[in-house]
Amino acid sequence: MKLLQPLPDVHSPLVVSEQSKVLCPYPVKFIRFRYRHHAAPSGYDRICDYIDAPAIRPSRVLHVAGETLLRPVGLWHAKRGGKYEYSRYDFTMEMAVIADLLRCQGGLYHFIYAEKSFHLLERYSGRRGHRFVGTVHHPEDHQSWMFQSHSHFKAFDHLVSMDRRSIEYWESVTGQRNVTWIPHGVDVDYFRPLMSRSVGPFRVVFAGQHDRDFEALSQVVRTVAERTSDIHFVLIGKHQQLKELASQVPNAVQVENLTDEEYLKALQEADLLLLPLLSSTVCNVVLEGMACGTPVVTTGGGIEDYLEDESAVVVLKGDVEGMVDAILVQADVRSGHKLSSHSARRQSERFSWSEVSRRHVELYASALQ
Repeated sequence: MKLLQPLPDVHSPLVVSEQSKVLCPYPVKFIRFRYRHHAAPSGYDRICDYIDAPAIRPSRVLHVAGETLLRPVGLWHAKRGGKYEYSRYDFTMEMAVIADLLRCQGGLYHFIYAEKSFHLLERYSGRRGHRFVGTVHHPEDHQSWMFQSHSHFKAFDHLVSMDRRSIEYWESVTGQRNVTWIPHGVDVDYFRPLMSRSVGPFRVVFAGQHDRDFEALSQVVRTVAERTSDIHFVLIGKHQQLKELASQVPNAVQVENLTDEEYLKALQEADLLLLPLLSSTVCNVVLEGMACGTPVVTTGGGIEDYLEDESAVVVLKGDVEGMVDAILVQADVRSGHKLSSHSARRQSERFSWSEVSRRHVELYASALQ
């Protein structure tokens, strides 16, 4: 491993058309991070591609200092700061933000992943008329193992929550009524239904690893396979339980390391998205599947804020029979209410990045007053 790591690339390779971008007439700057496991069109950081505002980047000198002279300090903060995701890269990024805010006045800094990227800047809250906005992503049941203390979140002027049910928790953290639900977005230009679909067996797709309920998934797949051989499962991911399912259930296949194009095709060709979850606020694959016109069967938590009855079935955590029943109804094995592909697509359009970006710009205006 190289001692001097390159500055992480925080940009999606996809280019957003000018007509899809949203003008931001306010002094807003993004503190952006991009998770490597996200497909090019995926991830919350893509909001930075749609809002016409700059992102803070460490200078070359600061980056080299962070990898050499400041490296021990950054590692100490990463390991001792009591923040699960905070890294020495985040330390260097905060140094860049401090340098920027000391040069100007009255700006707004939006931390795209507030739980990961915000630590040292707590002590700079309110200086020189600046405002801090942070987006929080993790559900309440993650917070006890992610942080030793949440006191630094009180430094934010406003928090953006990914679901409605988390608002009460975060307002108990900040001690203020300063938390707003603004939904996660989806690239509805990239994720879209096929013009025509090939005839074949009824296909159910599952994707991902984070907070997935693999035990419930296994029971659902096995139960459906026992009741009919006409339903096929495509299991996307590296989890060992997916490999075991594919080796033991005749109509189940496990795939991994898909290209972005292969991932898109899997969603477009699916008749149903199955996603048993342990907890949730939002989930990229749910929005992306709906944008492809794929109805959803999933578990309640926070994700239901993005769903409606015409295109999704939401069950309680661990409700295997509820998920099995929804699959059999949708596949015409059992009578019942059928979900609509058109409704799934229409619902996803409510969360287009352009629409979501406009709501963020409205929040910036309010926060700067």
